[in-house]
Amino acid sequence: MTLKNKLILVCITLAIVPVILVSATLGYESYQSGRQTIEQQARDQLISIRDIKQQQIEGYFDTIRKQVLTFSNDRMIIDAMSQFKSAFTAYKSTQGATIHRFNATATASVLHRRLSARIWASQQWRVG
Repeated sequence: MTLKNKLILVCITLAIVPVILVSATLGYESYQSGRQTIEQQARDQLISIRDIKQQQIEGYFDTIRKQVLTFSNDRMIIDAMSQFKSAFTAYKSTQGATIHRFNATATASVLHRRLSARIWASQQWRVG
């Protein structure tokens, strides 16, 4: 191999090596930047979904709370609870069955008292 060919080979090598190194460095930096952008976008989307779900759940519980307040003041519901108690007692006596796990009549009465107390407390809280 002549000196001329050796010099050409060395010059080509010296020109190609930096190009390859710069290309590899730019490729790696582009990959990292793209990955970080995609991760940030996914994180922002998850946070947005979390906030939407939080609003939906809070709205649901607010609706349920309003329904409980409305039903607790409804005379028809109060009468139905009283009639349920007497109807259940009558049913139990006609069937001759004993309830082992819980006394539904007492449970309905306790639930009615607790509901009334909570409603009264929430109304006092809004007034005060």
